[in-house]
Amino acid sequence: MTAREKVEKYLRVLELDPGASLREIHNAYLRLRKLYSEESIVLAPLGKEFSDEDKNEILRQIEEAYAGLIVHKSEESSGPERPSGPAHASGGSGPGAPAGSGEAGPRDFFLKTFREKAEVDLERISADLKLRLELLKNLEEERFDRLPEEAFLRSHVKAYALILGLDPSAVVEEYLKRHAAWKKAQSSRGA
Repeated sequence: MTAREKVEKYLRVLELDPGASLREIHNAYLRLRKLYSEESIVLAPLGKEFSDEDKNEILRQIEEAYAGLIVHKSEESSGPERPSGPAHASGGSGPGAPAGSGEAGPRDFFLKTFREKAEVDLERISADLKLRLELLKNLEEERFDRLPEEAFLRSHVKAYALILGLDPSAVVEEYLKRHAAWKKAQSSRGA
């Protein structure tokens, strides 16, 4: 399947027109996820004809379509020379390189980039996850020296990825790679 065919498929899954904005993509994703995640009056008449397995498959397609369209929009707006990031990565290095200082720099903070492209406010994520805004800002700007231990970090990054509809495994893997590189740079400075 070509990239164009995939995008067309994703648009059909999310019931969108080709010119849909990131906000429209995000809203369609939330609407459909809610429709198929919960017991809704729309699905109630189908009863046993619409199994949990069917719902799970539709939810999987919705997640795949959302992640695919976010990546497509990201690539479309930033040009082909930029890596597509962790939303669909199964490895690889992803965008940007870890900074040794943990401070903001001229590099790409992929979590912040995906959130901004999805047009989701950090305040909303803070409220939804019940995490302090300061912690989320440090998470986005990869200020590793201001973040909790790795176990908590993994949990926070996974929750953040899920809120944006990204592949949590790929996002966590990429983020922890950056964290590990920062730790290695810190230990080599101290040695």
